[in-house]
Amino acid sequence: MTTLGLDLQTQTFTLRAADGLELFAYRWLPSGPCKGLVQIAHGLAEHAGRYARLAEALNAAGYAVYANDHRGHGQTCKSKEDLGFFGERDGWRACVNDLWTLNRHTAAQHPGVPLVLLGHSMGATLAEHFIAEHGDSLAGVVLCAPSGKPPARAIVGRWIMRLERRRAGPRGHSKVVQGLTFEAFNQQFAPCRTPSD
Repeated sequence: MTTLGLDLQTQTFTLRAADGLELFAYRWLPSGPCKGLVQIAHGLAEHAGRYARLAEALNAAGYAVYANDHRGHGQTCKSKEDLGFFGERDGWRACVNDLWTLNRHTAAQHPGVPLVLLGHSMGATLAEHFIAEHGDSLAGVVLCAPSGKPPARAIVGRWIMRLERRRAGPRGHSKVVQGLTFEAFNQQFAPCRTPSD
C-alpha cells in the first residue's frame, strides 16, 4: 500500500541471531540519498510489517527503515504454538540481542549514517533495555507508548498472570490474560478490526 504516492518497496531478508534462530526482517529504502536510519522494535502481538506506512513516510523524508519480527511474532515465529514465546530461558535477553544483530547489520549496510531506534509499546521497553547496553551505537531513540508506572491493581494482575503461566505452561495461551490486557484495551476503540487494535 502506498499512501504518499511513492513507489514503496518492502524488501524482506533473514538474519541469523546469536543463538542460531532465523530472524525475519524488513527493509524500506528511500529512492534518493539516505540521510539517516531508523530501526523499529515493534510491540507485543504485532509484527514489523505493520510499520510499512510509517516506513513510507520516513522514506519520503530520506530515511532508510529496518525492522525485524521479534521471537514469537510475525514470520520469525514458525508455528502457532510459539506465538508470543521468546524462549525457554532468557527470552527477553535474546530479543535484546536480536535488536543488536539488526543494529549491526543496518550500520554495516550504511556506514557512517546516523541510526535512531524507535520502539513501540513492548518494543519501547526493549529499546530502553537496549540503550542501557548499546546506547553508544545510536544517534537517538524514540519511545512510543512505553510502559509507565503500573497502577496498584497491576500487582493483582501480575499475580494472576503468574498463576496462568503455571497453569498453561510457557507456550500456553490464556483467555484470562487476553481478557485483562488486549480485550480490555480494545474496549476504548470502536469499531475494532482485530482483537489487538
